[in-house]
Amino acid sequence: MNKPGSNKSGSASSVRDFVRKMTKVGEDGAHVEAGLLRHIWAWIVVHVIAFKLNFIELVTRHRKLPLEKIGKRTGDVAVITGGARGLGVEVVRKMLQFDMQVYIGCRNIAAGNKMIEKLRAEGVDSGQAECLPLDLKSLQSVKKFAQQLNSKTDRVNILINNAGIMFVPYEETEDGFESHFQVNYLSHFYLTQLLQPSLVKGSEKSKRNSRVVNVSSCAHFGGRVDFADLQSKRSYSKFDQYMITKFMQVLSSNTLDRKWTEQGLPIHSYSLHPGVVLTDLYDNIPWLQLFSFCLPLMFKSPAQGADTVCHAALSPELDGVGGLYFENSSKQSPNPRSSDVDLQNKFWDVTKEILEGRNLTGSQSS
Repeated sequence: MNKPGSNKSGSASSVRDFVRKMTKVGEDGAHVEAGLLRHIWAWIVVHVIAFKLNFIELVTRHRKLPLEKIGKRTGDVAVITGGARGLGVEVVRKMLQFDMQVYIGCRNIAAGNKMIEKLRAEGVDSGQAECLPLDLKSLQSVKKFAQQLNSKTDRVNILINNAGIMFVPYEETEDGFESHFQVNYLSHFYLTQLLQPSLVKGSEKSKRNSRVVNVSSCAHFGGRVDFADLQSKRSYSKFDQYMITKFMQVLSSNTLDRKWTEQGLPIHSYSLHPGVVLTDLYDNIPWLQLFSFCLPLMFKSPAQGADTVCHAALSPELDGVGGLYFENSSKQSPNPRSSDVDLQNKFWDVTKEILEGRNLTGSQSS
């Protein structure tokens, strides 16, 4: 007969065994590239999804962020990853216009500081901005970033998980994870957990719920979670892995919001597709450069993409409501699998086990 508590212990042991098997690939740990047909299929899927959304964007009027309805947010603190270039620059610009204190996590501090100087030269004279070092390919860097933030501010009102990579060749981070998996998903999950106490404090100070915004992609519709090969090491396609990790962001965002609500915590989480935005992410698509002369007419500008991000982060319409997915600043239905509670819980448990196996400490919701 089992002793009280033995089932829980056995369950935890099973998860640990599962994670060890899941992350091991052969004796040397080497990954295996997907076959040609899978590469082609993944390429087709991600581009069909992108073309579909791009067409919708071309025939739909862009919903601009109504600055006058939001008002000043003096005293509020926003944190953004990857805020030194592309879409992130325009998000920072808008946050400063609302007179917020903005902390920018980026690898190149000099480039980040230069970006802030440029915004000031362009007439953005409100708010405060500071760059802090953050390398999402290092969980220790994520931890240090959170520690630096906690030494500079006692609260966070908005966390925008914006940084990401797309269609890059297979690479393992210093922590031994596939780079899409860690940069797009795992490091942002970890950062969110570390900043949870600050997000609660931010809500107490502002008297409104704090918000976490996960910048995903329409590509998440082609994603899934394969627990037998979470990082696609047994069959790697850069197109497939991008879709997978973008789905993980939406799945995790929905899980976070549900758990925070169940625990009565004053934080809401959102995910979104900012639009097919013309940024340097598309440098990894050489054929697209052949049409570079017309891309500004086909794609959203970074400023337009930032409107949807800031809608999720700031819109008064969303006060008290979370767990939503947005396109063009409008609520849309995400991949239906992201609402599967059993899948949410399993993926949550596996993610926590991965972090705990690295001896990393931080606020971890149960």
